[in-house]
Amino acid sequence: MSLQETPLNAAYKAIALTLPGTALDALARNHDLDHVILALRTHLAQRGGGSRRQGGLSPYRENQAKLLLLESVHTRQPLDDIARAVGLSRGHFIRAFQETVGETPHRWLTGRKIEQAQKLLRETSQSLTEIALTCGFSDQSHFTRVFSRVAGAPPGAWRHNRG
Repeated sequence: MSLQETPLNAAYKAIALTLPGTALDALARNHDLDHVILALRTHLAQRGGGSRRQGGLSPYRENQAKLLLLESVHTRQPLDDIARAVGLSRGHFIRAFQETVGETPHRWLTGRKIEQAQKLLRETSQSLTEIALTCGFSDQSHFTRVFSRVAGAPPGAWRHNRG
C-alpha cells in the first residue's frame, strides 16, 4: 500500500532517510542513542505527527496519549506529565482529548480498566481483590463502585450472570 505523496509525507520521508546517518553521527560523538530518539519523538510531537482535527489531537498525539494513559495505571504518572509528553498544557490536553475521543482522559481510562476487568472476570477465577489491583484500582471497594456504575451490576453478579 502506497501513501499519498503529500508535503507532510515527503517531510517525514526526508526525516526517515536521514535518521540512520544522524544516529551513527551521534554515536560516533559519544552521544547516547536514547537522546537521538527522544529528540525525534519531541520533534514529531511538536509537529503534530500528521493531520489534526480542528481543536483536537493529531492521530499521533492521540495514540501517544492513550499509550501513556494505559501505562499510568501502574506507574501512577500524573496527567500533567502525560499532557507535557504530548506537548500540551493539562487543560488544553483534556479539551483536545475529549474533542478527539469523545470523553475525558479519565473517563476513557476508566472504560479501558473496566474492559480489562470484564475480561478477567470472564476468563479467570481471580478474586475481585486481585482483579481490582491488576486493573489499577486502589482497592476492591473502589473497584466495585466504579464497575457497578459503568457495567450496571457489581462485579460478582456480573461474573455470575456471564458464567
